[in-house]
Amino acid sequence: MKLKKYSKYLPCYYCGAPAPSSAEHAPPKMMFTGFDCDSITVPSCSTHNSEKSIGDRAIITAISMSASQVLINQNKLSVPNHLTENVIFAIKMLEPNYHRAEKEVDNKDFIINPTNNVDIKMPYIHLGKKVIQDWIKELTAALVWSLIGFYEPDLKWDESFVWSPGFFQSSGPFLLENAQQIIKGNNKLEQYYNDFTWYDGWSAFPKKYPADIYSFDVSFPKDKELPEADYLAFRHIFYNRTSVWYLWIKNPPQSILKTLTVSLYAER
Repeated sequence: MKLKKYSKYLPCYYCGAPAPSSAEHAPPKMMFTGFDCDSITVPSCSTHNSEKSIGDRAIITAISMSASQVLINQNKLSVPNHLTENVIFAIKMLEPNYHRAEKEVDNKDFIINPTNNVDIKMPYIHLGKKVIQDWIKELTAALVWSLIGFYEPDLKWDESFVWSPGFFQSSGPFLLENAQQIIKGNNKLEQYYNDFTWYDGWSAFPKKYPADIYSFDVSFPKDKELPEADYLAFRHIFYNRTSVWYLWIKNPPQSILKTLTVSLYAER
């Protein structure tokens, strides 16, 4: 699969703002600190690149902090241990720079009055309620641009739905019973998503991203209640599933669906 690359003469991948453009990395290079891999690059306006650099730092720090908490509490957590050598290395590379994002993200208690067995910290992002959802939309849009090579105004990224089973919209800790109820519901919904047919997404070339640091999948689910509607879904997997984010977009252009299906089926 031959991917398209950044050119300063092309309009912004996300909003179509006219050139000149700067190079946006998808995901940001910070995530791959210490790894020898290439980058997917797309043309971007300042709004969707340099002006959100603090957001990149905060979000990658938060995702890394989540993986770090798994490392710290791996003997307490009743979840599979997804910490590969690469993930542990990535955490160790980023931890010394956590302080640079201290105004945007920090670790707080997840449970009110935690016991020793559930004394887990969670990263809290202070950049606005939807900042990480918007970041996922922009990452997805950049990956699609890298395949099609042009801005598509009929791909309504701002209208897409973004969700993660490990993200909790809250400014403070939960009561244990409330947290358990939310986690149970999230796990059920995630299982529903995971039952879709997923196709492996693409990666940087020729030196691919380490798959246990970042990878993504694509699906073309159907809604039983709205069979006439087309959907496009993405599953972003960070640090070997310590953080997973889903994006849905309804009724994408048929030309985009065709390009994706042909490319992904050819890779199988």
